[in-house]
Amino acid sequence: MTPTPTATPLPPEISRLAVDPAAPLVIVDVDEVLAMFVRGFERFLGRRGLEMRLDRFALFQNIFRPGEAEHLDLAAGRVLFDAFFETDVEAIEVAPGASEALAALAAKAGVVVLTNAPGHSRDARASWLEKHRFPYPLIVNSGAKGPVVAALARARARPSPSSTICCPTLTRWPRPPRGCIASRWSLTSGSGPWPSARPGVILASTTGRACTGRSPRRWRSEGASG
Repeated sequence: MTPTPTATPLPPEISRLAVDPAAPLVIVDVDEVLAMFVRGFERFLGRRGLEMRLDRFALFQNIFRPGEAEHLDLAAGRVLFDAFFETDVEAIEVAPGASEALAALAAKAGVVVLTNAPGHSRDARASWLEKHRFPYPLIVNSGAKGPVVAALARARARPSPSSTICCPTLTRWPRPPRGCIASRWSLTSGSGPWPSARPGVILASTTGRACTGRSPRRWRSEGASG
């Protein structure tokens, strides 16, 4: 008999978060959205004689010793990731224009920052957000983000799948399927890359994958860092 998988507990911040039911809700990532994470992590690795080759989606599969064809052991990659968040997370550069773009959204919607990061880095991440003028509630998550976003949607007194927007990364991707704004929206552009798309429709993925539909139960989420 196959054991039933145990659901990962939701971050405790969710129960304390006040969500305005009368306003749209924007859920925004940190790394490669508000913060230039890859640039900072590359510098961190370089000081340790390592390098990044951005060939694969999984972050830890892009860490190499110079001249070697096989990436670093994944467990070693996790140790480096945790160490980076202990020592260098506050030194990450802010994405140009991100504060202004998010402030413009906040004038018309609620904003929540949802990041995948080690739990011990919460204070440092909160300090970084304050320093760079992102005065929004912070949720520190681990693993898939879909359940967290679904919980936030349920927290609204009048839940509506057409009033929650995820802004997951700086990268622009091809036109999303019908019914989705974009699976990757550039905050620094000040507007969505698909201005003809209908506003206010839930974005399905926090990893840049295409939307699968409007219901949170149908979201695909692969738990990318951020």
